[in-house]
Amino acid sequence: MTEYNIFTSCFPFLKLSEDQFSRLLNCDSCKKITAAENGEIAGFAYIYRNCIRLICVKPEFQGKGIGSNLLREAEELVKKAGYKSIIAGGLDSALFIGEIISKEQFNAQGPGFLKKHGYTASHGCVEMQLELDSFSLDGLTVPFPDDTVYKLHSGDNAELLEAAEKIDPDWVEYFRYAEHIYTAEYKGQLAGMCILGFDDLCLVSGEGFKTGNIGCVGVIPEMRKKGIGLSMVANAAALLKEQGCKNAFIHYTHLENWYGKIGAQAVIYCAFSGKKF
Repeated sequence: MTEYNIFTSCFPFLKLSEDQFSRLLNCDSCKKITAAENGEIAGFAYIYRNCIRLICVKPEFQGKGIGSNLLREAEELVKKAGYKSIIAGGLDSALFIGEIISKEQFNAQGPGFLKKHGYTASHGCVEMQLELDSFSLDGLTVPFPDDTVYKLHSGDNAELLEAAEKIDPDWVEYFRYAEHIYTAEYKGQLAGMCILGFDDLCLVSGEGFKTGNIGCVGVIPEMRKKGIGLSMVANAAALLKEQGCKNAFIHYTHLENWYGKIGAQAVIYCAFSGKKF
């Protein structure tokens, strides 16, 4: 697949197999645009509804206006479909949920490729990874509060959903249907929780190893500022490692420094950009 080869040349730090790339991008449901240079495919764009799922130009062809031309074609395609706006990525994307920008652009909220073409960026996020091969609770310097018990949730969900409502009402449905929920109990009371995946297909997956997922990390308001949240994430990561996961994905976060305290590192920085026609 030529597009996959271009993708890996643009993002060599990602280890997705060709099949994983195709499944995450949902290629069969997207419309594809390609650009040729000197008789070979130099770049491509995938469009889903009014979302630019991905634009890639082979590194040796970058800086020649190919990406700009692909963007214009994508916009025309979206206009013809009757949409009044176009966005980068889309929160329902399983690959990139926004435009990929540099750390410097992210910190300074500076211009990315799309901003230079009239797109407005409202905010963004960081996608992070925690390598588990070398991860150890013993090697961490973060505090672990006394009288706290960490475990996988089982049994009645009523208390758990009530706590989710306190943390973030939008998360209630996520916890209602989550297969694996990890909790922290402080002095016998449910204090925090997060959703775990033990073998997920995601941005930092690769062929031949298992990738875990840690999401919707929250502590109820009256239990915050005790170190419960970070210690819960650390124990959840240890559990993922016990289950054979090589790494853990932390999706859509703004807490780069916080997760960094247990060794997680940024994989990409995203800007949520859009443009009205």
